[in-house]
Amino acid sequence: MALTANRINEYKSKADILSYGVDGAVLEIFRGALVCTDSTGYAVPGADTANYVFAGMAEDNVAQTAIVTDGTNDVRVIAKGSGYIVKLPIVTGVTVADLGKTVYVADDENVDLVAGVSNNVEVGVIQEVYGANSVGVRI
Repeated sequence: MALTANRINEYKSKADILSYGVDGAVLEIFRGALVCTDSTGYAVPGADTANYVFAGMAEDNVAQTAIVTDGTNDVRVIAKGSGYIVKLPIVTGVTVADLGKTVYVADDENVDLVAGVSNNVEVGVIQEVYGANSVGVRI
């Protein structure tokens, strides 16, 4: 049945924050870092690595002083799919002609267009271009 009056829809106004167990061999994930999960499902700093899946952006800093058991520590992540537009550095120079293109993890700080990466770990879509080396990406 179609609406016949105004309706207030429920929604979340805050980004979806998820918690991931950290890979025990990772000594640090910096706040603001791109975070992936590895082939075992544990959080690792973002990298252009086979079998990595982009999880989101670290909301916390996690520092481990030594190698520990996987999942001993957790990192809170602004989840991919939350819809936030995040300003990120991009390795390959871009212009407004690149709006709408998908970007991929280059490392835990940078994204790049597909031509600059090997494993296509997808981060999101360019929504804004701030300069040749800075873009707004909807994660």
